[in-house]
Amino acid sequence: MDYEKIKTPEELMEYMDKNILYGFYDYKNHKKYYGNDKNFNFLVNNFWTLSSPTNLQKYNVGHCFDQVELERDFFTKNNYKYKTFFIWFKCSRPNSNPTHTFLVYQDKKTKN
Repeated sequence: MDYEKIKTPEELMEYMDKNILYGFYDYKNHKKYYGNDKNFNFLVNNFWTLSSPTNLQKYNVGHCFDQVELERDFFTKNNYKYKTFFIWFKCSRPNSNPTHTFLVYQDKKTKN
């Protein structure tokens, strides 16, 4: 599926599920790192930079911040009302990245 042909949020989720893996692309060292890497938190803290929607599609890897940027691009281009959220939470286990980001949107079929 071509990203530019996506018309619905369901198609976007299908595209992302099939094409985007959880991790990030290290632009300095030209490497992909994945969320299951035992050093992932260290790698994110030292090598991650936010990917543009274009680069996320090019490298097919991104974590929540990168993926929300692709979602934001889609919802903006398709005139949806949406909000993005960043949360920071306390963990009871060691975690150097206790954050998450996500997007919520208003379905065009609902009123207001």
